[in-house]
Amino acid sequence: MFKILLKQFAIIALLILAALSSVFGALLPWQKSTVYIDTLTALQSGKSFTQDQFESQMNGVFNFYSPIGQEEVVKFFSNDVLNIITQENFPVDATRFLITYTEPYLFQSNVRHLIFGAMAYENLWLASKSENDYKKSEAYFLKAYAIGRNLPPVLYGMFDLYYRHNDKENLKKIGLEILSYWPDDANVKNTVSSL
Repeated sequence: MFKILLKQFAIIALLILAALSSVFGALLPWQKSTVYIDTLTALQSGKSFTQDQFESQMNGVFNFYSPIGQEEVVKFFSNDVLNIITQENFPVDATRFLITYTEPYLFQSNVRHLIFGAMAYENLWLASKSENDYKKSEAYFLKAYAIGRNLPPVLYGMFDLYYRHNDKENLKKIGLEILSYWPDDANVKNTVSSL
């Protein structure tokens, strides 16, 4: 009798676990992605949105509970933001708003998210000429560098930032590091040898 009850309990427990894993592992992430797609569709509809309306729409996505999917939504959203702010003559104030809106959602242990922060602030620095924006870009690159020292997007991103800022000391340091991994890179080699 006890063995039968134990088997029935085990079967019920497995059914509950299977149901919970379906909800948390598939249904909620699917709903979160659907909310994101619906929000993007609404935002791209051509209708004008105030900053408050934009925040309200996107907060609905970011605050939608799902144990899986937040990192991906932030990655896709930050890519969309980067595509928008790198358009020629995109307003500096709108760029700053989009970056500062996205920034709290960035995962500080995710290199892709950190690279977004670095590239976004670099783009803002080039438009605003604010040294504070440059420093934020460099800080994001340095965080990404601490995680992935030999990742090409990090190293080449830092190289480009230092080149644009005319920071010869750091440019040479990163250039030599790039050449230690890819000694045939003629562009980096020429830049470093000219310093």
